Amino acid sequence: MVQREAAERFAGRPCARETQSSLLLKPWWQIEIARRLRRTDFDPPPSVDAVALWLARRTRPLVDRSQAADYRRFIRSCFGRDGRSIRRCLRSEFTRTQIHRLGRDLQFDPSGPPHSLTFDQWLALFRFRSLTRS
Repeated sequence: MVQREAAERFAGRPCARETQSSLLLKPWWQIEIARRLRRTDFDPPPSVDAVALWLARRTRPLVDRSQAADYRRFIRSCFGRDGRSIRRCLRSEFTRTQIHRLGRDLQFDPSGPPHSLTFDQWLALFRFRSLTRS
């Protein structure tokens, strides 16, 4: 049982927008809000909304252990720049042409905010980055 706002930060989509926290957890964990609870379900009632947060370790991580530190650095450097566009966050990682093509292929607007991308889109960006650096 956790506060609803905290659970949404950890779970990301489809419950809420992706956050740096959700993106750092999802390659290794499946995360869902299993149940929303009413304040009246508790005695005494809490001052915040609560949910049951479900976490399960993935049997096959989506990022290889050898790339884990690199994935974390990538997410922190790109996603952690609040208020910037995806294009600005990615320009140290990709060329302007690559960002344009990735936006088209992965179906995102490079001028949008980083939290507008899904986890799958972030994972695809990381994998593409890994391929271009090999």
